[in-house]
Amino acid sequence: MNDIQDSLDIRRRLRWVIWWRVMFLVVMATSTASLDTLFQSINSRGIYTAILVGILFSLVSWFALFTKASDQITKMLATAQLLADALLASYITYVTGGLQSAFILIYGLNILTGSILLFTTGAIVAALLSVFSFAGVAFVGLGSNLFHDGHSVVRLVFVCCSLILVGGMVALLFKNRQELISSLRRTRQDLKGLTELQIAIVDHIPSGVLLVSPNKYVLYCNELARSILGVPVLGQSLVNLKVEQFLFQGLAELSYQNKSGQNLTLRYQTIALDENQSLIVFEDITNVRALEDQVRLKQRLASIGHLAAGLAHEIKNPLASLSGSIQLLKKKEELSESELKLMSIVLRETDRLDSLLQNFLDYAKPSRLDLKNIAVRSLIEPIVGLCKNDLTQSEKQIEFDMDIPQDLHCVLDAQKMKQIFWNLIRNAVSSIERAGKVKISAYLKVNQNEEILRFEVQDSGKGMDEETQTRAFEPFFTNKSDGTGLGLALVYQIIQVHEGTIGIESGLGEGSLFWIELRKAGPKVKTVTMDGVAA
Repeated sequence: MNDIQDSLDIRRRLRWVIWWRVMFLVVMATSTASLDTLFQSINSRGIYTAILVGILFSLVSWFALFTKASDQITKMLATAQLLADALLASYITYVTGGLQSAFILIYGLNILTGSILLFTTGAIVAALLSVFSFAGVAFVGLGSNLFHDGHSVVRLVFVCCSLILVGGMVALLFKNRQELISSLRRTRQDLKGLTELQIAIVDHIPSGVLLVSPNKYVLYCNELARSILGVPVLGQSLVNLKVEQFLFQGLAELSYQNKSGQNLTLRYQTIALDENQSLIVFEDITNVRALEDQVRLKQRLASIGHLAAGLAHEIKNPLASLSGSIQLLKKKEELSESELKLMSIVLRETDRLDSLLQNFLDYAKPSRLDLKNIAVRSLIEPIVGLCKNDLTQSEKQIEFDMDIPQDLHCVLDAQKMKQIFWNLIRNAVSSIERAGKVKISAYLKVNQNEEILRFEVQDSGKGMDEETQTRAFEPFFTNKSDGTGLGLALVYQIIQVHEGTIGIESGLGEGSLFWIELRKAGPKVKTVTMDGVAA
């Protein structure tokens, strides 16, 4: 990378040197022409020749820069500039008076040009070329008479020493410059490496990071921030992103709906920086909150389950005695019709209470699974058939759609899963007021190299609000006038025993979708059966 940069730098410096040489020669030609006009005695033909040769050489060098020359050829071209400048300066010095010429200062410009092109080396080379060139001009101009004129010898030695001194000073100056450039390059490389490391770390931390300007615009964001917010947030306003609450400093939470319509819970912290900028660090804790809700739900279910078991055992025996006593009284012949009717009501309600208590016991007692490898479609088809028969006496017009492959199997407890689908399909039917559709589907997916069977029961009913979805699996929670609120609680418990997950996707007026995910190979804790696959 440094070699490429050096090549680009020397080409750029060459262009500047050639440009300024041409400008100098043009100014020199203009000045010579003006002097010719004022003083006809000046012999300027040699100066014009030098200027013309210098301009032609500059043009050739300029076009050579646009060829695809190698770095070595470029450096040779730069060295050629030093030699050409020395010859050009010597010729101009020679034709304008030799040792006594006023253009001796051009050699100093050559040393500066050499230092610009090749730094320390260029300054030393240009100084040596200038010394030898000027000495050559002196010998050519005076010959052997040079050593017979003390004034000329002193002038020659003085000019040569001055050129060497200037070359040394410029070389020392550019040596320090080169060391500074090398140090800056190393620092830049270190900073670049640190910046890349910082970006890599920030892009891979499990939190979104935003750098916000004083006018609420995003100056920087990492990959996770773009992923969570669902849009390319760089350069956008927090107001447009609907996260202007991020500006409130401190640790807080924010409910956010991303571009795909998913509701997220974001926990963020805003830190004030210099220049009124703000650093915002946030994370998606939606799953954490969902797990917390599940834990709280399990705790409530466990406590209510213990209470239900105790109540069931305490009430069931007196209820059986009450039912038996009423049945004995009903056999008496002297009872009136109204008394018989009242006893029938008592018996019907005691049966209803007994059924409710049995549900309590089913919910409260530990579940043992009888696992078998079951064809899923054969498990659900009879339940759909029963629901269709129930609807023959109803005014509802409901279409059932089953999207379940015939060869789809799963290890599960058939009786308990029938209870689940009976509850879910009946709930789907009850949510439809007049006409609609209930779709039951099942398919396999892979999650972390494990086959997962996903069931879906979707209806076109009235849907549920957020509170109903949150409390749907709580015992005794129901929106039905004749419901007990235990159906979905039992469903949830059975799914937990199967080591699966269950969820709801719904909205008011949009219908509901209940989904269940189970391992195709069954739960890890299995009960051995004679004809099953348990192990």
